[in-house]
Amino acid sequence: MASGVGGGSLIYANVMLRKDEHWFVRDQGPAGGYESWPVTREDLEPWYDRAEKMMGATGNPYPYTDRTAKTQAMRRAASRLGMDWFRPPLAIAFAGDGKRPGEPIPDSADNIHGVARLSCRLCGECDIGCNDGAKNSLDFTYLTAAVRAGAQLQDRSEVKEILPIDGGYEVRYVRHHADNEGIRRGTGVPPKTVLRCRTLVLGAGTFGSTFLLLRNRKAFPGLSPALGTRFCGNGDLLGFVLDSPDKLNASYGPVITSTMRVPDELDGGTGRGYYIQDGGYPGFVDWLVEAATLTGPAKRAARFAVRTDASSPADRRPARSATSWPHWSDRASRLPARCRCWAWAAMSRMADCGWRTDIWSWTGVTRAPGSISRPCRRR
Repeated sequence: MASGVGGGSLIYANVMLRKDEHWFVRDQGPAGGYESWPVTREDLEPWYDRAEKMMGATGNPYPYTDRTAKTQAMRRAASRLGMDWFRPPLAIAFAGDGKRPGEPIPDSADNIHGVARLSCRLCGECDIGCNDGAKNSLDFTYLTAAVRAGAQLQDRSEVKEILPIDGGYEVRYVRHHADNEGIRRGTGVPPKTVLRCRTLVLGAGTFGSTFLLLRNRKAFPGLSPALGTRFCGNGDLLGFVLDSPDKLNASYGPVITSTMRVPDELDGGTGRGYYIQDGGYPGFVDWLVEAATLTGPAKRAARFAVRTDASSPADRRPARSATSWPHWSDRASRLPARCRCWAWAAMSRMADCGWRTDIWSWTGVTRAPGSISRPCRRR
């Protein structure tokens, strides 16, 4: 889940793949087994069309196949396995022909943030929030369209109560002001603001909407007792590739760029059909992976840096801003020559990623837990 204007679209992987028409079937399983879908693929087709158009995914597969190693590896693997391979439609704003990734998108500042957007720069940050506006998330699509149509958006608001009244509904919510961030307060302290409306639509996601209805069940005696039961996960299973003979460079490109289709028993396979997709991650994770696999002199350099910094009690405080870099530059200058290259490389990798970090976080010292933050360029 995501907390922000745009909800879960801020952190999803941009793929807008329609449920396979061959797999949209009625199941006749045993009691307690599979259940049939209450709608058909034909019922959903016009809504698929509208959603894809609104999210900018229509006819928009990943265009940089030849640039990204993980995409090429997926295509080779599919060929060897005899499986279908394709690039799914992505709700991402790519640069287009003749332009470089990361260039400004013309006339893109007409959104609820009033900030110009950049095309995808292949940084792999889709699942932690795109700081360039390249994701066609709900804030740039449906919510911006709603504001143009006269809707009012109010962030930092948490709905606590909903109840029916004559002629409509009453919504009671709490405003979380920015000035109160970091201040411990009881959940009952903030005053509630009341809003009344003729029509109420809950769009707080699977968990949020269900939570609100269950929390206010007394006000809605007609709610079904099945509400909140029989939840199911997203159906995803994550796997990791280790010791690949090819350099996959998973942090380059969007999180998902291509798909392999494993056939169902209905179309020549065995068992249930499914998709296999590549999965990337942000560039700073590369540094974490490298740090986790340090060997030999690099490990000794890390231990030496920890012992050196621990010699001064004042230095045990976690860094809170970029002003900590000179401090660690001084420490690194006292390392042996063969170890110094690792210390400088580590700091430069974090600086290049734009992160403000405390080195204690990476060295495993628990006496001074570190903090990690990144300023959002959009705000």
